[in-house]
Formats: sequence, structure tokens, C-alpha cells
Amino acid sequence: MARQHDTRSGLPSHDRGLSGMTSTTIAQLKARYRDGSLSKPDFIREALDVHRALFHYMDVIQTTDIREIRIGADSVVFVIGEEGIRLHCPANEARVAPIEVMNFDHYEIHETRVMDCVAQDCRNLVDIGANIGMHTVRFAKRAPQARVFAFEPMPGSYAFLQRNVAENEVGSRVSCFNYGLSDKTGTIEFFIAPTAGTNASLLNVAGSEDAQRVVGLTLTLDQWAANQGVAPDFIKCDVEGAELLVFRGGQSTLARHRPVVFTELLRKWSKPFGYHPNDVLAFFNALGYECMAVGESGVRRLSAVTDETIETNYVFLHREAHAEKIARLVSAA
Repeated sequence: MARQHDTRSGLPSHDRGLSGMTSTTIAQLKARYRDGSLSKPDFIREALDVHRALFHYMDVIQTTDIREIRIGADSVVFVIGEEGIRLHCPANEARVAPIEVMNFDHYEIHETRVMDCVAQDCRNLVDIGANIGMHTVRFAKRAPQARVFAFEPMPGSYAFLQRNVAENEVGSRVSCFNYGLSDKTGTIEFFIAPTAGTNASLLNVAGSEDAQRVVGLTLTLDQWAANQGVAPDFIKCDVEGAELLVFRGGQSTLARHRPVVFTELLRKWSKPFGYHPNDVLAFFNALGYECMAVGESGVRRLSAVTDETIETNYVFLHREAHAEKIARLVSAA
């Protein structure tokens, strides 16, 4: 796909320059020019230094999955991947999907390949911890036969999730919910640190001194599935340590519908919640599932997470219901 570089509008007046190469913004330069503290020749020269960041990005994105960067009056939109996913991006998030692609060329590429493999024939996909919608939109674009149900309790991320679903014109098949899933229903505090919205959690797992408390809602997966009349056949869960709580709150749904479950499990995140990733493996094993670890080297069967385990993402497949998918993953490994 040919890469295009759309710089149709002015630079946003953030506290930093676009590339981080300068701390002076165009707005600040204009203010100095208008109040007479900066001459016109100096203004033009210094403004060019800032504008050059636009053209530096032409080189930056050549090795990435970014296809375009569109700068509008009120948003920066990244066009990502062969699907042409268009994502409005928050201005002050260090690990949000488009910025991850800018920094590391791809976004969860190994994990995404496995999700593509095991979700390709599914009809009800659940994205728990959707953030601004990278996976939600990708699911909708790659599985036109499916409904996608996205959960994001943080108000700021949820606003971007809704905007990105609309931007990609998949709203007829994507339902967004502004609450989290857990083992209890009710009002609860979430912790979110500035620039780290992707690490928002029921506990301050990142240990951020400047983490803010945000009041949100939670429901159990069992209650939601019953209320909506949905039988999930694929679940992606990434909730910064609270994964076991989500699964406990959905035990009946998991046992009844036996969906594929793809989840992140980090020992450092689960520890504050009082469990170990092996407790999740035991939970699913009791339901007839087996676990496969997903990493850069591929997929491998896993019976226990140890200090030597380097993978942090896992796919749980029911031994009977997903026998074909298990064989497919094993043969591809």
C-alpha cells in the first residue's frame, strides 16, 4: 500500500513540539511575534524549526505500520495497517496504540496473529479493556460477520473509543459499554496516572504517585451476557491485573459457551490483586481448557507460569470445543 502523508491543517498547540525536538510551539512563537518581542525574520526562522517536525515524520513512519498521519483542527488521526484503521489519538498518552506503533513499528504483532487465527470464524467478539479501540476496530474490520462488544470504563478512553468506532464506520456492528467487568457489580474507584491511561486499573498497580482516582461502574460478565442475550465465542481481556476477577464474574458464561479467551497475565500486575497467573491457568483447567503462551517465538503449550516464563499473553482453548483451533496453532508453531 502506498504511503501518503497528509499535513492539511495547522499544528496543535500542545505544550511540546510535534517531534519532541523543541519545547517551543507555533502558538508561543505567534504570541511573541504579535506582542513585538520577536521580529518577523526571527519568527519565520524559528517557526520553520518547528514545522520541520512534520517532514521528519515522513522518515519515521517508513518502517512502521503507520500509513498516514492526518492533522485536523481538533485531532490527530493515525491510519494504521493493511486494514486502514483510523484512530483519533489522545495528546498525552505515552503507550496508546498509535504511539506504540510510532515507537516500535508494530502493535502487538505476535499477539494479533494468534487472535486472527483463533477468532476468524467467531460471531460474538468481546473486547474487555478496549482503551481507544485498536483491537475493537480491527476485529470489526476483519470479521464482517461478527458483532463486537467493547468495554472501557475510563471516560477519556471511552470517548476516543466511540469516536474511533464512528470514524471507521463500524458502529452498526460494534457496541460500546462505559463500564468495566469484574467479579462484583456496583460503583468502584479506578486508578489512572497521567500519560498512562493504558495502565488504568482497579488498583494502582503501576505505583504512580500522581495516579488519579476515577469513579466508575462494574458489572459481571455473567450478568452482562444474560442481560444482552449474547453468547460470546471469543474474549480478549486486558485489564491490568484484574483478569481473574473478570473470569470469576463470568464463570457460568465461560462454562456454558466455551469461548476462546485471549488474555494478558503479568505477575507484577496480578500480585497486588492477591493471585498468581497460575491461578488463572487452574481456573480454566477446571473448565476443560488448556493454555498456550504467545510470544515472539510463536505459540507453545503451557502448564505453569514460572520465573523463567517470558510470555505475558496467553490463549485459552477448550479441549473439546476448540480441538481444531488447538491443532491449527500447534501445527503453525
